[in-house]
Amino acid sequence: PDGRVRVRFAAPNSFGILDHYVMPEAGAGTELYIPMRVIANGGGTELQFTLFRLDGWSDVQFASDAATVERDLLTLKRLLEG
Repeated sequence: PDGRVRVRFAAPNSFGILDHYVMPEAGAGTELYIPMRVIANGGGTELQFTLFRLDGWSDVQFASDAATVERDLLTLKRLLEG
């Protein structure tokens, strides 16, 4: 909703580390760090996604960002389980 972004992932690895950096086009020079892990759990997989609240963000801004992340993760789940 805030325009184009560039995403840079951690180097490919066998540890399930999918940390990435998001650089919004609108926030030139801003790079957001997003830790993410994929962990085997029995016959399935768990995904851990950490969402940091940015300095100066209101409750409404953070809730909106969290809702966007949740929507994206549910889409990912649907694609992987579909």
